[in-house]
Amino acid sequence: MKKILLFFGLCITLSLACNLPQRVQPTLSSVSTPSTSLEGQLAQALNELATTGKVTLTITEEQIAAFVRQQSSTSENNLQNLQVDFQENRIRLTGTTSTGIMNSQVEVIFEPYVSAGALQMQVVSAKIGSLPLPEKTVNAISQVVNERIQQLTTIQGKPLNIEEVRVEDGQLSITGSLQ
Repeated sequence: MKKILLFFGLCITLSLACNLPQRVQPTLSSVSTPSTSLEGQLAQALNELATTGKVTLTITEEQIAAFVRQQSSTSENNLQNLQVDFQENRIRLTGTTSTGIMNSQVEVIFEPYVSAGALQMQVVSAKIGSLPLPEKTVNAISQVVNERIQQLTTIQGKPLNIEEVRVEDGQLSITGSLQ
């Protein structure tokens, strides 16, 4: 039983790591015209950051889910039917994972916070089906996610100083400035 749980934990950790967006080093000169897409909003945020030195980015759960689905469609993973929900200062990621002939529901709940000017995510719950993942696996998920966030919040070699993160019904808002 322990080996099966460890196997599932490893599968979900790898699936989540593969679903995280790849780091693209943005440049202020390559900013495209703003649109309702996540990429358009990021371009607009880069312009605002260059102009004012401070930015607030508000992202919807639909934008994050679409972006992660797009990223995961180009990688080899087994996480399907991905859904993202933002509610009550928590981010809930759900989907279905397949291992051979077995399909299982996956649920990971993150709680974002700011620590020393950096955006961090703490995994408060992670399970496959009704089985909670082991603490080591939960910690590994948190570590991978936080390392990826660190990469994503570095613009042209300069880390963003994250001042505030809010999760409200359907929206994630991040306020920061260049250090």
